[in-house]
Amino acid sequence: MSVIEVSMTAGEILSALEQHAGNVPVEQLTSSRRCSRDAVLMALGWLFKEGFVSIHPGAGDWWIGLRNRTRQAGH
Repeated sequence: MSVIEVSMTAGEILSALEQHAGNVPVEQLTSSRRCSRDAVLMALGWLFKEGFVSIHPGAGDWWIGLRNRTRQAGH
């Protein structure tokens, strides 16, 4: 797996979040992507570390939320 694959997956995840009002279960992200589950999880970790997404439990799965980056300006 390459850094390029993980970064492209991260971009797809951000697009999916924007299309679904910023809140998507992990299962939906892993089942609807052309790439591997591992790439999705690596991309989620990267996006979480960089402050692009939040991760929270709910409705039988972990949910990914799109964070407002303007509030992160002092980050």
